[in-house]
Amino acid sequence: MNDPVKKQWRHSGAGLFRLLPPELSRRAGLSAMMVASGFADSFESSSKLLDHDLNVVLPGFGKLAHPIGLGAGFERDGTHLRALNPMGLAFAEVGSVHLTDERLGIAAVGDRPGRGIVLGGIEARHVALASWPSGGASLDLVGGRLMSAVGGSPLAINLEVPLQDGPIRAVARVLGALQRLKRLPDSKQVGQIGRPRSMGVVVLSWGLPRAEQASAAQASVIVAILEALASEAALLQGLPIWIKLAPGPGRHVFQNMVETVAELGYQGIVAGSSRNVSWPDSAVVSGAQALSATNQLLEWAWAVHKGALPMIGSGGVTNGEEAFQKILRGATAVEILTALWLRGPTAARAIRTELHAEMRRFGATCISECIGAFYAA
Repeated sequence: MNDPVKKQWRHSGAGLFRLLPPELSRRAGLSAMMVASGFADSFESSSKLLDHDLNVVLPGFGKLAHPIGLGAGFERDGTHLRALNPMGLAFAEVGSVHLTDERLGIAAVGDRPGRGIVLGGIEARHVALASWPSGGASLDLVGGRLMSAVGGSPLAINLEVPLQDGPIRAVARVLGALQRLKRLPDSKQVGQIGRPRSMGVVVLSWGLPRAEQASAAQASVIVAILEALASEAALLQGLPIWIKLAPGPGRHVFQNMVETVAELGYQGIVAGSSRNVSWPDSAVVSGAQALSATNQLLEWAWAVHKGALPMIGSGGVTNGEEAFQKILRGATAVEILTALWLRGPTAARAIRTELHAEMRRFGATCISECIGAFYAA
C-alpha cells in the first residue's frame, strides 16, 4: 500500500471512527485490522523496526520497536490479537480481568459492566459520554489466548484486584490467579505452529478511588498487598509484574505507593490511565481531560525513584507531542486508548511518526536520550 493511499485511508477512516459510538468504533477498528493482518505487505513488520531511533527496552517486555503501546480496556478478551501488529503497536495490555469473589477467588469476568468513560473530542468542548460494557472473558480464556498467540508484539495481561474485602483476600486472589497463569500450556502444547510464547507480563491494577479519604485507605491496602506478594518470591519467579497506579491519591499517598513498588523489586509502574469526574455525569475521564493529572503522576513518581524505576505513561495521549511530554517526564513507553477512537485504528503509527519528529526537534538522536530530560538541570 503506497504512502498517499495510506494517508488518504487514515484521514477518511479516522473521521468514520469518530462518528461511530465508541464501543462500535472499537469493534470495527479491531475487525478492520484483523482483515489487514492477512495482507503481509500492507504494513511493515515490527521486526524491521528493531534498529531504529525510537527503540526502547522495557523490563519484562524486552526490546520494543518504539514506545507506543495499547492500554488495558481496548482489547479486553484476547480475541483480536492478530490486529495489534497492523495497528502499529509495540506492546499491549490485554484485559482487564476482574478477580472476583468466587470460590477459587479468580473466576473472572472482563471489565466491570457499565463503566462510563468521557472521551475527549478533538476540541475540549466536544465530549461524548460512553459506556464500555463487560468483556465477559475468564482468566483462563484470556491467559490461554495470550499464550497461544505466536510472534507479534509483547503482551501483558491486566488483572484488576478488588480491594473492598481487605488485603488478605485480595492477596489470595492474586496468588491463585498467578498460579493458574503459570500452569497454562504454551503455544506448542495447544497445537499452534511457531515460536511458543511465555506468559509474559502481568499488570496488577486497582480500580479508581472515589474520594480522598477512600484513596488513603485503599493505598494502605495496596501497600499491604504488594508487601505480601513480594514475600512469595518462588511463586512470582518468571512472571514480570508491573503495578498500575491511577490518579486519585494525593502526592504523599501516591509517592508512598511508588516507594513501596521500588523497594520490593517489582518491574515498574504504569503511571496514569483514566480518572474520575463528577461533571457532566459521574464517569471515568480519558483523553485530553486526563493528560495533566497523569503527567503529574510521572513527576511525583520521578521525585521518589530518580529514574531507577521504569515507568509506562498512560492517560491522555492522542498525538506525538503528548507522548513526548510523558517520555520527557520519565516514561520509557506510553500507552494509548482514546486516540484509537479519535484517530482511527492506525493512530499508533501516526503518533509514532509525530513522536520521532518531536525527538528530532528536541535535538536528540534516539528516544532514550529524552527519558527524564524534563528534570535535567
